[in-house]
Amino acid sequence: MSFFKIPQRRVIVYLLFLILLPHFFLLNYLYKKKELLDTTQREAEQLERLFYKRLQKGSLNESVASFYQGAETRHREFLIEKSMKAKFIEGKAEKRGALQEVPVHLASPLYLNSTELKELLALIEDKAIPPYESKKYPGLCLITDITLKRFQGEDKQQMLVNFKMLKREFS
Repeated sequence: MSFFKIPQRRVIVYLLFLILLPHFFLLNYLYKKKELLDTTQREAEQLERLFYKRLQKGSLNESVASFYQGAETRHREFLIEKSMKAKFIEGKAEKRGALQEVPVHLASPLYLNSTELKELLALIEDKAIPPYESKKYPGLCLITDITLKRFQGEDKQQMLVNFKMLKREFS
C-alpha cells in the first residue's frame, strides 16, 4: 500500500495541519466576534452621547418655554383689549420641536394715534419705546413688514398702520 510509504515527516506535517486547522477557524471566529463587539460598543457610546445631547436640548427647550410663559397671554390681552377691532389672518404654521412659528398679517389696516402705535410696537417687538418699557420677553413676535401712512382726518396725529409679523409659540 502506498499510504504507508509516505515519509514520516510529511505525516507529521499533515497531522499538525489537521490539529491546527480547527484552532485557526476558532481564532478567526473569535476575532470576528470581537470586531462585532467593538463596533456595537462604539455605537452604544455614540447613542449615549446623542441621548445626553437631546436630554440637554430638551431641558433647554423647557427653560425657554418657561421663560416665555405668560408673554403670549400678555400680547393677546393687549391686542384684544386695545386692538381697535384688529383682525389677524394666520398663515401656515411651521413646527420645529417645541417651537412653532406662524406668519400673521392684519386683515385690514389700523387707525392709530402716535401713543397707541408706540404701545403696539413696544409690545410686539418687546423693545423699550418711552414711555413703554420692555417686558423682557424678546422674540415672541417679530414684525417682518410694516407700512405707516399719515391719515388725513380730524386728528393729524392719526396714522394708517398695516404690518406683518412672525408669531412664535412654545408647546
